[in-house]
Amino acid sequence: MPTTKPSLSQFAYAGGYYLSYGIVFPTLFMIHIIPGGRSLISGFVDGAAAADAYLKGLRAATPGTHMFTTESEAEHPVVVPA
Repeated sequence: MPTTKPSLSQFAYAGGYYLSYGIVFPTLFMIHIIPGGRSLISGFVDGAAAADAYLKGLRAATPGTHMFTTESEAEHPVVVPA
């Protein structure tokens, strides 16, 4: 089973990446067409930042566990605009 773990991990990462791209790209495209869509984008960004802060708080509250931590997270850090 150890040889399948990297391939399963890569499959999960690629699946999540393409699924999110397939949802986010058309959504952002439509938001730019809708008047006032920039406010909606700001809400998405603020919500994502809040979710990220919440998960970081959960990780800090449970030392010794690596909840939702993957190798790709270290390779592709999330950058939240200020």
